[in-house]
Amino acid sequence: MSDDRNGTEHTVHSLLLARAAAHPDTDLLVTPTERLTYQQAEQRSREMARRMLSASVGKNTRVGILFANTPDWIVGWLAATRIGALAIPVNTYQQAPELHRTLRHADIHLLLTTLRHLNHDYADRLDRIAPALAHSTAGRLFLPTLPHLRQIWTTRRGGPAWATVVDDIVVDAGVDDALLRAVESEVTPADPATVIYTSGSTTQPKGVIHSHGTLVRHSGRVGAQLHDFRRGDRIYTPNPFFWIGGLSSVLLAAMHAGATVLCEPKLDPPQTLRFLERERVTLYRGQAHARNALHNHPAFADHDLTSMRGWVHNTSLGMTETCGGHTAAGPRTDRTWSEGSFGTPLPGIEHRIVEVGGKKTLPDGEPGEICVRGEDLFVGMVKREQSEVVDTDGWYHTGDYGCFRDGELFFSGRIVDTIKASGMNVTPREVEIALESCAGVLQAVVVGVDHPDRGQDVAAAIVPDPGTDIDPDDILRRLRQQLSSYKLPRHLSVLSRDELPVFPNGKIDRTTLTRLLESSITGDAQHVA
Repeated sequence: MSDDRNGTEHTVHSLLLARAAAHPDTDLLVTPTERLTYQQAEQRSREMARRMLSASVGKNTRVGILFANTPDWIVGWLAATRIGALAIPVNTYQQAPELHRTLRHADIHLLLTTLRHLNHDYADRLDRIAPALAHSTAGRLFLPTLPHLRQIWTTRRGGPAWATVVDDIVVDAGVDDALLRAVESEVTPADPATVIYTSGSTTQPKGVIHSHGTLVRHSGRVGAQLHDFRRGDRIYTPNPFFWIGGLSSVLLAAMHAGATVLCEPKLDPPQTLRFLERERVTLYRGQAHARNALHNHPAFADHDLTSMRGWVHNTSLGMTETCGGHTAAGPRTDRTWSEGSFGTPLPGIEHRIVEVGGKKTLPDGEPGEICVRGEDLFVGMVKREQSEVVDTDGWYHTGDYGCFRDGELFFSGRIVDTIKASGMNVTPREVEIALESCAGVLQAVVVGVDHPDRGQDVAAAIVPDPGTDIDPDDILRRLRQQLSSYKLPRHLSVLSRDELPVFPNGKIDRTTLTRLLESSITGDAQHVA
């Protein structure tokens, strides 16, 4: 993407129109059962947008999108953003209480939803969180438990009486293409485009608001400078579009390149490998654990994947609040990256390192809290004043711990994950790196477990290389040569990859792991200190 501010591709709909004009017959999305070209995405989202306008949806109206990675998701999200509505992707994994919190916290007015996905029955969950639906019919809804929700639209027939079928919506005669163009012309880069809810790995999920300008600018930078997406690329991702890694870093980044995104209802290695081969996929973009599941499957070598030019797992540090990666150690550089480096800052985000709990800027090489600000930072959070989330100088304190050395960012872990062992701070990532340097250790996760006298003990879960036996005493001997004594794990558990608890986005569920290790300390876990 050119970063020329005199260009026109600074809103989502202008990006869509440009790509539909340039590459009308190129697939934007391919699933095992459906295809959506750029031209079809423009046409179908245009018709959906006209239906929304007829239903009095307009600028800043909050529209929920509850679909898997399908054409319906793309059409709904593009339709909402092109008329200035606030598109709010909803996590498809959510159970009824979580779904209720999202719909109510986001004040969603219109919900576009599938009724079922895999083993998820969303109609049943909606019935449970909104009992008044039992007495409602299609059209306007009035639900005390979801006071802002007025309509629920679905793209399939055969649903409950309260669901409005999209194809049954009559578009007002006055809502023609001329009116739509007039509405679109009032959508600017400064306007909010979407709310992305964080994964909630340490707190309740936060509703992070990004503008059109931020989404379009940053996704272009990530696609070009981190992933090296190119015209003609066919990019497979297991990342859901309801998280920033799927939306900004894959879908929108691919649109900048005129590339194709390929998705499945779920990753199933035998089926996925056949899908990759049949569709001549060129790049993988997703979490390492999913990539490893494919690489380690016995059938991997049986498939012709010569079309692949890379299993992209370029190093970057990012978060929802920065619209994805804010640093990059990507392929399009002649630079040799230092070991452990997360790269250099991407344009649009300014960095500084401050003392934890304070504002004093720390010198190069000294670790502290990573703070960010700039044009590609979020523009707000749902139901939070800006003064609650950024300091008086506009810096967002990320809660990440790290330092800069010679312009490269080194990430040590989350501050909230810091272990207080006998009064001394232990950074889990430092211990994990030491463990993973030991022969036979595929992956290590370190957490703090409560201790009545020491406050916390360092505990580690280790996933061994396939076919390898782990000797805890040998591991400890190696660690003593690398780490201070207070950083050594007092408890070591050997787990299989499947036993390691993870969130759907691939992040380690450290809360669940901590409980698991605490319960095993008096059982089979190895006491090694």
